[in-house]
Amino acid sequence: MGKFLLLMDSFRKEARHSPLSRLVKHIAKQSGLERHLTQGTEDERVRWENVRELVSAASHYDSLDPQDAVVRFLDSAALASREDEKEKGDAVRLATIHSAKGLEFTAVFVVGMEDNVFPHSRSKRAPEELEEERRLCYVAVTRAKEHLWLMFAQARRLFGQLQANPPSRFLFDIPERLIAFTPTDGAEHVIDIDEPRVLS
Repeated sequence: MGKFLLLMDSFRKEARHSPLSRLVKHIAKQSGLERHLTQGTEDERVRWENVRELVSAASHYDSLDPQDAVVRFLDSAALASREDEKEKGDAVRLATIHSAKGLEFTAVFVVGMEDNVFPHSRSKRAPEELEEERRLCYVAVTRAKEHLWLMFAQARRLFGQLQANPPSRFLFDIPERLIAFTPTDGAEHVIDIDEPRVLS
């Protein structure tokens, strides 16, 4: 119990002066969470990536006073949670590809169509892992009944670092006659599939 209280006290002290992203990294390391997840099973290593994304989200508050940043970050997370609970008849559904299996939608947006994102960088280790990512991509695009947009970014912040990855190799598997490429004013580029049913 004494070690736990000392650990909590060290986190409180760190929170007084450290940028929020550094605080989250500090907590993950000192609590043993980083070691537990990075040295565990494949599922646990995937969970570690979620922690790294939490660091990335926290970095948006690094310019604020450290103690104010914590409050603002937690308020933002609570607000997002309450928004998720609202049921609306005509709304956008945000879902992972796995949870969308078996469902169909009039329009589908697939974001993150970049190498090292989708397919994931881990999939390069073995051909079967890359093929599993390709199957997931097939699942994603065939959820669309009428409209399908595949989106990739010139650069995106991943795990707190700005990365520039090439467009996903899966995009080049789609026949050119079916697509319309649309650069946007922002970082995202859009590929519009005119006939998503042809892909299924």
